[in-house]
Amino acid sequence: MATISKVCENRRNIRQATRCSNRTTKPVESGTNGANNNGFLNHLFKPLFNIPAKNWRHTEREFFYSLSNLCQLYGWIVPDVSHLDYPLNVSTAFAHVKTKCEQQNLTCIITKSERNTTSITTIKTFDTGRTLYYIPVRPVWQLLQSQSMPVLTEIWLMLFRYLYHINGVTYYRQGCYLDRIYDILQNWIEDECDGEDEAWRNEQQETMEMLQTGGDLIYTYLRRDFNAKQLQKLLRGYKKSGYYDVEMENIAKKCLRLWKDYSTRSIGESIVSGLTSNNYGEIIFLDHYLSFFWSANDCLYDSLMGMVNDELMEMHSQEQPVSLQCFDKPQVKEQHSLDFETRFFALVEDMSEALDRLEKTQS
Repeated sequence: MATISKVCENRRNIRQATRCSNRTTKPVESGTNGANNNGFLNHLFKPLFNIPAKNWRHTEREFFYSLSNLCQLYGWIVPDVSHLDYPLNVSTAFAHVKTKCEQQNLTCIITKSERNTTSITTIKTFDTGRTLYYIPVRPVWQLLQSQSMPVLTEIWLMLFRYLYHINGVTYYRQGCYLDRIYDILQNWIEDECDGEDEAWRNEQQETMEMLQTGGDLIYTYLRRDFNAKQLQKLLRGYKKSGYYDVEMENIAKKCLRLWKDYSTRSIGESIVSGLTSNNYGEIIFLDHYLSFFWSANDCLYDSLMGMVNDELMEMHSQEQPVSLQCFDKPQVKEQHSLDFETRFFALVEDMSEALDRLEKTQS
């Protein structure tokens, strides 16, 4: 993917967002990383294998109770498999409702629920479209260097803290995926033969040193807690500044509304491990496609994106945000909602695009 403002696609359509880890938090003014509330899905229950003979009747009963709850919600006729013995009756009935779910743009699996019962769980997936959501920090570093727009600088830093503390977005100087990619790039630069375009090599080395020192500086500000009230106060001051921009105000307001509406949510909470099979290769995890990085406008960008695309295109599955509904008990209505995920990634895209424009005006 290309960075938020730059869209580049490869053979597998891995691209940067066109407008451009991970824990639950408490509803307070500042938040920190928490735990994944969907941990029960870390283990997928296989109804046809490894079930002790003495438990199969219990398992069968729980499954068909769950099946009845699912069919009742959607008005489906419960498939008649009374002529089949276990486990063929379970597999046949599950195949039937799996097709029905696909017609509703849902997938379904058999799990052990939070109550430790065998249950059908439906899944609605937020499709990220194999997009890379990378947020550049160099524009804010430039603001810190110039000190020309202090209120705007503080607003951006507070928005960064929302992504980092509340949503667990990884930072490229803190041992995440992009940190490893930048390390590889540095090794390549150091290993280049002398005399082969020495000026270009020097420019790359200077950029690498800048993204390290500049990134570390930004991180010292990033470590402070997110504070919604402080962001509101900064916005009031920003409207009185000589460099006020309505688009920037709208981005900050989107962040505040998202935090207010989902103060206990993080994007990492929407990622449930164990749902993606890696039978055909490695998995693209959240920090592969959602992260802070340095810049989309430096001499290392093309090399960075080339490495990311080459690596991710070899992976055949991807963990994406999901909404889950477990049918271990009767359900009154469909509970799938991806409103938070939709608004979160739209905010990241808006931020990335605005940062890219800001960087270009400062260059």
